[in-house]
Amino acid sequence: MDMDLTATPVDNGNIVHRIVRNMLDCEDPFRAVKQASNRGCLDVLPLHRRTVTQSDNPLLESLRLAAAANAIDIGPSFEHDYDVSGTLEKILEGAFDFGDYPLFREHLDTTNHVLYLADNAGEIVFDRLVVEQLTSLGKRVTFVVRSGPILNDATMEDANIAGIQELAEVIPNGQRGPGTSLRLASPTFADRLRSADLILAKGQGNYEGLAGEQMRIFFLFRVKCRLVARHTHAPMGTIVLRSATAPIDQGQAQHQPSATKQDAAPQRKGIS
Repeated sequence: MDMDLTATPVDNGNIVHRIVRNMLDCEDPFRAVKQASNRGCLDVLPLHRRTVTQSDNPLLESLRLAAAANAIDIGPSFEHDYDVSGTLEKILEGAFDFGDYPLFREHLDTTNHVLYLADNAGEIVFDRLVVEQLTSLGKRVTFVVRSGPILNDATMEDANIAGIQELAEVIPNGQRGPGTSLRLASPTFADRLRSADLILAKGQGNYEGLAGEQMRIFFLFRVKCRLVARHTHAPMGTIVLRSATAPIDQGQAQHQPSATKQDAAPQRKGIS
């Protein structure tokens, strides 16, 4: 198998998983895992929705929960037996870097439309909390999922289970790789990405596919591998909200969880 070492992990992952599906003769090997993740997250959604609505900053709290839910991912660990609330609580007590939140809010205040790139099943239920907050602020949301099954990534079926279609336009990205790739995108979807007023991209896969692109894009994910940790200057396990275009502030102190209770978070760590 020939691999292009200059391609993104998303591009090469698309090739690998196509081979795996052919070898297994199965179009969706992780469907049962995704369904279990969705059910588990829906069971605890009302509890966490109350946490958001009772927060001093509901939008920020919803972003924190959605990013923490990015841990519901079989890609790095192949574990799927989660105590959802316990897992979220543990992750939310850990490190995060939300120093770009004021910039995100500044861009959000100047646009009426957000293109939201989803990541995994299960966590998509918590993405709904973010979409609810965005729509409560009068923003129109277009919610983007994978065009076909890949690992436990969210598809149209998962978006429907999470009830996203009740709040936003839901569209497929025209791809079946573990993330979003401009190289593999249809011309129509690539144009939609490039012309978007504001993009919120969930998950490390979307970061791996789109980091460095000159778009008004913010990445929201949990750092899950050492290469991305080096690239983002964020330790493994850190919950990150990062702008693709913000200036680099090297050497800043890592943010502490208490800082996310405020609209104006401290300065962020640099991105190389």
